[in-house]
Amino acid sequence: MITQRDATAHVMASLLDCIYSLPEDGPIFIEPPFITIPAGEFLMGPPESAKKTSVPEYQIAKYKLTNIEYSTYLRSSRDVANPPGWSEIGQAMLYHHPVVNVSWDDMQPYKKFYDKCHGGKYVYDLPSSEEWEKAARGTEDARNYPWGDEFDKNRCNSYESNIGTTTPVNFFEGLGDSPFGVIDMAGNVWEWLRDVAE
Repeated sequence: MITQRDATAHVMASLLDCIYSLPEDGPIFIEPPFITIPAGEFLMGPPESAKKTSVPEYQIAKYKLTNIEYSTYLRSSRDVANPPGWSEIGQAMLYHHPVVNVSWDDMQPYKKFYDKCHGGKYVYDLPSSEEWEKAARGTEDARNYPWGDEFDKNRCNSYESNIGTTTPVNFFEGLGDSPFGVIDMAGNVWEWLRDVAE
């Protein structure tokens, strides 16, 4: 008979094996889902002063970068330092939560790693301010939140939600999605943008 505790230990051992068993020719990298955001105009900025802005078509990840995805990078790039507070066991237990304590500078070599994992087939980058806002807001109006104008603590991980820690990247899927179907564009953790240093 397997107890809940035994089952949890077995799952953890399997997960750690998955993270640590990297083949000689590089990591096994599972492509996260991306959403295509069509070219065209949208309203950018605070609702009372939003201005029409246009961006070309692009793709954005449906979910935030997870601990397990970042762990794959750390394990295959052994000269890269772990983020502050990183614990292999702790992060493995929170494998589907967004990675935290990663700087904008940390993301630059991660993007190159991501490109390499896909054979240079695509160019991966952080979204620009315009790309992020369009993916979060949609094109119909200058809404305050991905789901509309009124704040709802049941649609995102925020102070008002009283969760007190990060949540899995799909925890609010179907509740707080953007008009394009991107998840967690409000709450959970802060996100880096490409033009933060400009």
